[in-house]
Amino acid sequence: IATLDAACARLGLRNTANIVQAVASARMFQSADPGLDAAMRRLWRHSIVAAQSAFAVARLGSEAQPETLYLAALFHDVGPAAILDRVAKGSDPVI
Repeated sequence: IATLDAACARLGLRNTANIVQAVASARMFQSADPGLDAAMRRLWRHSIVAAQSAFAVARLGSEAQPETLYLAALFHDVGPAAILDRVAKGSDPVI
């Protein structure tokens, strides 16, 4: 596969959209603090696995749209990521 167009065509619209959303969400799970960054990266990896699992289960016969479940699972740990971000910035972690 030599071009982005060819890769997107090969993957299909759903998979391409899921990859783009996952890559875009990675920024929310990063920290300048090395200790917190490791925890944030674990949260991000967990979210990716949860999203892929939700998508696969939805395709097996759920009435829900696979993309909807993918996004819900991808962002289900945004709260802990936001709290870790506030801790890294020295803010009160209570939102």
